[in-house]
Amino acid sequence: MNLPHEHALLRIRQALAALHPGGSPVLAAVSGGPDSMLLAWALHQCGLLGGIAHVNYQLRGADSGADEALVRAWAQQHGVPVFVHRADPAQCPAGDSLQAWARGERYAFFDRLLEAEGYAACATGHHLDDRIETLLRSLLQGDPYRGMQDIPAQRGRYLRPLHGLSRQEVLDAAASAAVPFRQDLSNDTPAYQRNRIRLELIPVLETLFPGFRTQLPEAQRWASLRGAFAEAQLEPFLDAGLRESPGLRELDWRAFEAQHGAGLLPLLVQAAVRRWGLHGHEAARAADLAAAQAGRQVQTRAGLIVRGRHGLLCYAEAPQAAAVLPVEIAPAALPLRLEHSAWTLELSRAEAPARFGGPDLYLSEQAVEWPLVLRSPLPGDRFRPFGMRGFKLVSDFLTDLKATPADKAACLVLASGTRIAALPGLRIDDRFRLADPERPALLLRFTRK
Repeated sequence: MNLPHEHALLRIRQALAALHPGGSPVLAAVSGGPDSMLLAWALHQCGLLGGIAHVNYQLRGADSGADEALVRAWAQQHGVPVFVHRADPAQCPAGDSLQAWARGERYAFFDRLLEAEGYAACATGHHLDDRIETLLRSLLQGDPYRGMQDIPAQRGRYLRPLHGLSRQEVLDAAASAAVPFRQDLSNDTPAYQRNRIRLELIPVLETLFPGFRTQLPEAQRWASLRGAFAEAQLEPFLDAGLRESPGLRELDWRAFEAQHGAGLLPLLVQAAVRRWGLHGHEAARAADLAAAQAGRQVQTRAGLIVRGRHGLLCYAEAPQAAAVLPVEIAPAALPLRLEHSAWTLELSRAEAPARFGGPDLYLSEQAVEWPLVLRSPLPGDRFRPFGMRGFKLVSDFLTDLKATPADKAACLVLASGTRIAALPGLRIDDRFRLADPERPALLLRFTRK
């Protein structure tokens, strides 16, 4: 019978074979905790540990120094290069989340090392329990239409070889292999939401549903597959049923209803109103109109949505031209709130959400060239819309969205150097996407009045 560390190593080898088939040495992100120390040990056993990256946030006094000392000593003992970044908490902007700042420091350091040292990938110690916490958080506070969001086993150059191991399996394997580690006591404080999920909610769920740790990720996987299939089936009905004229958007659902029945109309409506820019509770309220009597109406940010005899009609608000003078935005100005007679724009540093969606846009701060400039669109403006291939004229993008003249008049551009970072309220440029939710993020919130 395999010992715990032998069983864990076998599973990690299998994960690495799938995630990193090239077999070149990787950088390991190591905090000194049990998960990252087991990760370093396993990579070393597999002959893939090319270096160790450690961030000392200097937030826990002597404990922070002891974490760094452990990582340095282990790296020296095993002949592995170690790179240490000592972050200065005083650099965290006032009003910003300390956790978000720490993640930004961490991933900026890892990115620099990947480029400077030539590593093909960076491995992190996220495990099954981290995924469970993320799934629960996204389920309870996210957009119900999108469902639960998991931590992927790989995102770009970042690998998570412990993806399928539970926290207990990690602890058992570390003990079995005599891997030294330190415990971060801040993980036991209820001050953070994720800690409360782990310390309070999960134990209750384990008592009531003993198998939920394996069932929840599996349920999310199947839900994602079903969701992708449903989206593909809805596309032709959306293309055929959505129409637009100045000041009016329409959804004719007769073809869909004839083929699938009235009971599935909320699915079509949800997908349609998302094209109109509605998400979350507003999209759910619009979907409720599918079962309502003709004439029932809901006021939304997209306009007044009315339940017709064979679909929905969305009447836009009276046009209000944006007519914005260019505004330069420096990093020191954040958090920023700009008021206009037709809109409100807010820009701030924030933690990335458990899932993306809704009217809020998130930009990678690493990709931004300061100062940002908020302006009206110029002839020939081009950008690379997130989720699309290649560049597109802003004017063509708005046409593809079936924007009304009023929408086009109110469109704004957030420029970063010579590039467009986002069209507030509509879409970010793919070059500014937040590739990893743990990197530093800028929250762009745009509200029409």
